[in-house]
Amino acid sequence: MPRKVSALEKTTKRHLWIVVLFACLLLLSCAAEDPSGGPVVTEDSTDLPLIVEDEEENDKLEPEETVIEEEQTATATAPPSTPTLLLPEDEEVFIHFPRTTTLEWTLQEDDVVDRYNIEVQVHYSNSDEWSDRNSYTTEQTEVTFRWVGANRGRWRVNAENDLGVSDWSTWRNFNYIR
Repeated sequence: MPRKVSALEKTTKRHLWIVVLFACLLLLSCAAEDPSGGPVVTEDSTDLPLIVEDEEENDKLEPEETVIEEEQTATATAPPSTPTLLLPEDEEVFIHFPRTTTLEWTLQEDDVVDRYNIEVQVHYSNSDEWSDRNSYTTEQTEVTFRWVGANRGRWRVNAENDLGVSDWSTWRNFNYIR
C-alpha cells in the first residue's frame, strides 16, 4: 500500500521545486553571453565606477566621461501670469472609483514661478452653496487627491514668485456621479 503524503510535505516539495527552478534560471541568466559579441559590462564593487571589459582583447576600458550640467535658476523679472487650466476639462463628468482626482495646469513659457496655490470647493448635493474643500500649495503643475462622494467640485489656481502673485484662473467644474 502506498504511503500517504501529508499536506506539509506537498507544500515543502512544491517550494523546493520553485527554489530549484529559480536557481536554474539565475544560473542560466548569469552564464548567458552577449549574442552580439560586444563588450560585457561588469560592476566591481572594489573598483567603482563601472568597468567595461572587451572580451576579445580582455582590455579594460574606462566609460566615457559624463558631464552633468547644473540647472540654472531663472530670476523673476515680473509677477507670473495667470496659469492656464488643462485637466480636467470644464464640466467633465467622472464615474470612476476610488475618486482619485488629478488637476493639471501650465504656465507661460517665460514665467518664473516659485509656487502655485490651488483652491478646491465642493457642492454637496444637499446644499445650495459651494464649500471650501481643500487648499494646496505646490511647486509642480499638477496635484492629485481623493474626492469626497458623488458631488460636484470646482477648482482654480494662481501662481507666485518673489515679485508678486498672479490673478486666480477662472473656476473649472467637474462632477462625480457615483
